[in-house]
Amino acid sequence: MESQATWKDPSNRIRLVGGLNRFAFRLFQQLCEEQPCRNLFLSPSSVATALAMTHLGASGDTRDELASLLGYSMPEEKRRKAFRELAESTRTGGVEFRSANRLWGQNSYHFLRDFLNATQEDFGAALGRVDFADDAEGACLEINKWAEEQTNGRIKDLVPPGLLGPMTRLVLTNAVYFLGTWQTPFEKDETREADFFHADGATANVPTMYQAGQFSYGESNGVKVLQLPYRSYGVSIEEGSEEDLSFALPNEEGGSDFAMEVLLPSAGEGVGDVAKLLASEGLQGLPSTDYRKVYVYLPRFRVESTFSMGRTLSALGVKRAFSVEHADFSSMSDNSEGLFISEVAHKAFVDVNEEGTEAAAATAILLAGAGYAECPPPVEFKADHPFIFLIRDAATGLVHFIGRLEEPQTE
Repeated sequence: MESQATWKDPSNRIRLVGGLNRFAFRLFQQLCEEQPCRNLFLSPSSVATALAMTHLGASGDTRDELASLLGYSMPEEKRRKAFRELAESTRTGGVEFRSANRLWGQNSYHFLRDFLNATQEDFGAALGRVDFADDAEGACLEINKWAEEQTNGRIKDLVPPGLLGPMTRLVLTNAVYFLGTWQTPFEKDETREADFFHADGATANVPTMYQAGQFSYGESNGVKVLQLPYRSYGVSIEEGSEEDLSFALPNEEGGSDFAMEVLLPSAGEGVGDVAKLLASEGLQGLPSTDYRKVYVYLPRFRVESTFSMGRTLSALGVKRAFSVEHADFSSMSDNSEGLFISEVAHKAFVDVNEEGTEAAAATAILLAGAGYAECPPPVEFKADHPFIFLIRDAATGLVHFIGRLEEPQTE
């Protein structure tokens, strides 16, 4: 059965997703610069969702900084409606994808009804009461249990011990989980040990999957792009907007909702250049693709990443929210003096193998007081050196996960 995702006003979706993807690529580039020459994996949509909930409780310059970071460019009423439509329009088809939100507030702390209503209406985030003051360990266990359950056991200990305490007032959490089977799985008996060339010149022998088939492929300016669709139903979206599509390119031909896109530079050291290209030009900066026969060599890999994103987000322009003197969360509570973001914790996991992909991530923000053309010749796509990969909802254009592989590991 074919699912349909039709937007009443596609320009709202384009503007919202474009801003969120712009944030995704800026965040990814910043993390790549902060943590060079190592595997990275994160869910920018998870971080963005947690920040979007936080934005609902911010006021003044604090609110403006968060809005700028998330690329907001439309009136609040339209933006909030677009967020709700984005959640409703995600069609999973043959893949499993879920996103959940939750607020955890100090028992005795008063939150404004408008804030709680907005987070519930826009993100389905109910408020759970916990006791940070007298039982921070118990609150930590409860939050971590929730995140683990929402991610099928893949994200454990989202909030490290000792991070919560008597001054904690609120924790805003998001968790995402993805499980998809390749539209065309790799045959396990085709997997062979093969060389993978690191950026520093070292070589490792890693399990490398192989298949030959028709895939969406393109190359230009030293970058190859390969799209590996997941098994799913077709989706079409009503278009008709003149908005800039650079950061919000939907699936133009229907087909799979979700796909992995592998961005392979001509040499290992080019990964940083691709990250910069995404941050400056978005998806529009990538080579155009068409269907052709491709000989695909892709390492089997698993990546787990843990981030403390306070400094990273500050480097991207969010200053006041992290300052006890300047943060303004007066739209969150009538007792907001001294309320500020004390930590942004993020954990992510991905496993790519012959059958498909499993990915999960969770974010916790802590607030404390105080089509087919003529068939071209076959090409080879050999991912035997560092590359960038992302998982995107091709129907809405939203990038849910993005990563950099420097050293394939299977355990």
